[in-house]
Amino acid sequence: KSSCPAIRRVTSADARSDRLHRLLSDVGDDRQAIERLCRGCVDHLSVSGAGVSVVASSGDRGFVFATDDVSARIEELQVSLGEGPCVDAWTSRLPVLEPDLARVPGGRWMAFAPAAKAAGTALVFSLPLHVGRTRLGAMDVYRKTRGGLSDADLRDALSLSDALTQALLRSHPQELEAEPASDERGQIF
Repeated sequence: KSSCPAIRRVTSADARSDRLHRLLSDVGDDRQAIERLCRGCVDHLSVSGAGVSVVASSGDRGFVFATDDVSARIEELQVSLGEGPCVDAWTSRLPVLEPDLARVPGGRWMAFAPAAKAAGTALVFSLPLHVGRTRLGAMDVYRKTRGGLSDADLRDALSLSDALTQALLRSHPQELEAEPASDERGQIF
């Protein structure tokens, strides 16, 4: 009797791994790959929506895809306000995990946090999309309820962000060229 729960747990983890593997291997090389991966984030992770923002070599910035109106609004807010987890992830090249927008530390995202909450999100996680020193943008996922991502969700989100990086490079090669070699960490938005 004690071995049954362990077997179910392994089976559940195996099923999750199989779903992720299918999602990552069925991406394709076209512009719709980004859409499929973003929708896959929503289906696979415990999130309500996902979006991808980029900064082109020309300096133009904007969002490439959003799974729903709330995700689109989150991306638009960060571009127009110049602050938010996407901006921080792009600048730092590190994931930005904010499990509760109502409790954002003092002074951080003073305009973005209340506007994102008003748009219908309680949390936002942003993962940078980069290859080495070349920064392309960020993937944002949101949820309507607050709380952190599970370890499995975070691990899978990192795999999905890597796949999104590759999809961006394949589908937008002219727009997304390597940035200058300087280590400038200036504002992008």
